[in-house]
Amino acid sequence: MFRDLAEALVANLGGSLDDRREEVSKVTAAEIGDLLTNIFRRSAPHENHQWFVVPRTGSILTVGPYRHRDALFSPTEPYVWRHLFYAYCVENTRICDVFRKILWEYLNGEKLGSPSEDALAWCWTTAQVFYNQFYAFTGFSLVNDVRPAWPAIRRNAYYRFFGIELNHPPQEGEVFHKAPEHNDTFIETFERLLAEAWTGYRYRTSTTGTNPTDPAAIAFLCKKLREMLEARRLGKNLRREEFLAVAHASWLQLAVDFNSPIVRAIGTESSSAHERLKLLGQAVGVGAHSKSESFLLMADPGSRLLQRIEAGDLDDAANAGMLYDGSSDPDLTNDVQEIITHWSITTGRDIKDLMETSTDENK
Repeated sequence: MFRDLAEALVANLGGSLDDRREEVSKVTAAEIGDLLTNIFRRSAPHENHQWFVVPRTGSILTVGPYRHRDALFSPTEPYVWRHLFYAYCVENTRICDVFRKILWEYLNGEKLGSPSEDALAWCWTTAQVFYNQFYAFTGFSLVNDVRPAWPAIRRNAYYRFFGIELNHPPQEGEVFHKAPEHNDTFIETFERLLAEAWTGYRYRTSTTGTNPTDPAAIAFLCKKLREMLEARRLGKNLRREEFLAVAHASWLQLAVDFNSPIVRAIGTESSSAHERLKLLGQAVGVGAHSKSESFLLMADPGSRLLQRIEAGDLDDAANAGMLYDGSSDPDLTNDVQEIITHWSITTGRDIKDLMETSTDENK
């Protein structure tokens, strides 16, 4: 969301991407809350009536709080927020824990030194919106006496959608409910789909011999994944959890996408998002995940693939080639290859070997 806003500002208003990222990083808590509330109220995920347009003159900072939404929304430009998979990947880097500790240090003492005015403003905004147990600025709270911790709510959502936990333990004393109603075969099915897509990609130009590419199997697996995810969404269930998890992840990733005010304040400037996150973590004693680069690189492609699957675009075997042939839908093919590479790195399970092993066992 926030990263998209920076890119849209460049497209509509010009200027460098880093300058626009800096501009977005300086919005107030009230502006963020108003923006999120209105995106949510005027849209639904993965449906073609979510609108998000950047003003052609000025910027969001030149429009007063609670008014910029009128410039940001228009029925002429569709915008769909990212899939929960995006938030899951980003959070696996430990970015939420790293920034929680940074906020704690700056708002409770001076171990990191005195922050710049912009960095301190960013800390207050981030704490008010994304580390506020009552989500006071969003207009709709998820935290209550029944579910008292936002990190646990996110973990519950990931578990229900994907049947897996984050790769790092919860904060001390934090407990999340592992719902028995969860997609316990999601990972197995997803990996099988990636393996089938890899086979198709490997044999995409083959004209001789046996071609093990199986479009029917790909369509079946896509439909199975769609049905799993739709089961969790019945009655618009988990919609708010997904929306806010994605917003949270987007805001924090924006802070490491460039040498932002908070990065400069701590002296952790670098040339890449994962390296900035690593240095920030070292500064406060919270280690970022060693595979953070792959998690960040996989987040957006994975989101796009699952959105296409949930839309039913890949239910038909005739469309299976979009995942691997490089011509039916080159962007989607590239996304799948990116996912295969980084899924293998982050999980330690080589998708390419998975399919070859399966083929050998069936000989």
